[in-house]
Amino acid sequence: MLIRSQGKKRLVNFNQCEQMAVYNFKPGIYTVETRTALLGKYTSEEKAVKVLDMVQKVYGRYATVSSPISGTSGIYNIPKMFQMPQDDEVEV
Repeated sequence: MLIRSQGKKRLVNFNQCEQMAVYNFKPGIYTVETRTALLGKYTSEEKAVKVLDMVQKVYGRYATVSSPISGTSGIYNIPKMFQMPQDDEVEV
């Protein structure tokens, strides 16, 4: 799954991220970042955590299904993109 930053200038392959976290950038500004990319800025920690919840929900739509006949498995309904929401789009 790709994640597009708030500013729309970065695409990050979420499947290759070691971590994504919320950081207290400075008073009143919380960021959502990977180790290599700033993805979004929010005015409260609750909003930033809510965005992580949103990413988790979309990523959780992956479903691995095994065929009882062939024994093979596949991943279906893979979300391809997550757009980081703007601060005013996140309700807590």
